Amino acid sequence: MAKYYRRVRVHKKDGYLDGLPGTLPRKQTTKEIVRASVSEDHIQAAVERYLGLKHVFYIHIPNTLWCWISTKAPPWIKKIAGAALAGLPDIIAFDGKGLGLRCLPLELKTEAGTMNPRQREIKTQIGTLTARSVDEAVEIIDTWLKIGQISTQDSQDLLSDPGPTD
Repeated sequence: MAKYYRRVRVHKKDGYLDGLPGTLPRKQTTKEIVRASVSEDHIQAAVERYLGLKHVFYIHIPNTLWCWISTKAPPWIKKIAGAALAGLPDIIAFDGKGLGLRCLPLELKTEAGTMNPRQREIKTQIGTLTARSVDEAVEIIDTWLKIGQISTQDSQDLLSDPGPTD
């Protein structure tokens, strides 16, 4: 009998991995298996699909752009892009319902992932939230959307209230 953890098959009787290219068979714990099978790109894709389902506009700078900048871009582009884009969150979601524009800066990391110093600096400046799984990201997004609905309703009540009548 085999169990499936995030598209990785683990044989129940011996606990060896099956289906991860380039790995040697060795006994691993369930936590290690889930960590090995869920990359930041998988979390990113799932969160983007969820934002699409919720009809939320978002911005994401793809990793392929970062790879091109760091390896093949001319030095002057590296300098400009490095200064302007380094440390930005993986996803910046926007909600324009209500009185103003709200944004949700969301950094996605795996269980073992860490932030670099520039990301930590940006996090303290703009209040980036960090999610280490799809479930955690969905919870953050849902909470953010609920807060927006509450504040939108309150603002609509304030706008429609004629005030005290004398």
